This record gives sequence, structure tokens and C-alpha cells, in this order.
Amino acid sequence: MISREEIINLSKLSKLSLAPEEVSKLETDLNNILNYVSELKTAEFYRGDTSGILTDSHLPHNVMREDGEPHTAGEFSADLIKAFPESQDGRLKVKKIL
Repeated sequence: MISREEIINLSKLSKLSLAPEEVSKLETDLNNILNYVSELKTAEFYRGDTSGILTDSHLPHNVMREDGEPHTAGEFSADLIKAFPESQDGRLKVKKIL
């Protein structure tokens, strides 16, 4: 647990000026974080028991099918360029967005 005085000392060391309500909120937040970290330290996987941890076999994998008969590169380019509202020198012309 971190005390109000420690937070005030830390704010002085870091040259931060904190309002009293900020000190109170920071005290609550930091203590919540420290409590959570202490809970993690007591978790099963932290003590070396890895039986509940997912392995690589549980991770998502590529479910896309292999491309059986790919088309020739550029085969549909002319049709796409014709279908687009504006083109210039074989390139699609789009509105500049900045």
C-alpha cells in the first residue's frame, strides 16, 4: 500500500504540483494497481503450474483455403480501371484526404 505522504514526496521529487483531489485519486488508483499486481503474483501460472495456460495449439490459425487456380496478374486491371469513376495513365484517381 502506498500512503498519501509517499505520493506527495514522489510528486515533489518529480516536480509535479498535484491538487489535493489529484493526490486522493492517485492514492486510490495506485493502491488498486498494487493490489492487482499482488493478486497476479499469487495466481497459479505465476507459481509454475502451467496446466491452465493456453498453448500454441489453442491459438487461432489461418483458416483461408489455398488458392487453387490463381488468375494471371493484371488480368482484370483494365476492367477495374474502366469501372472506376476517374483514372489517369492506368492509375485510379482518388480525392486527396489530408
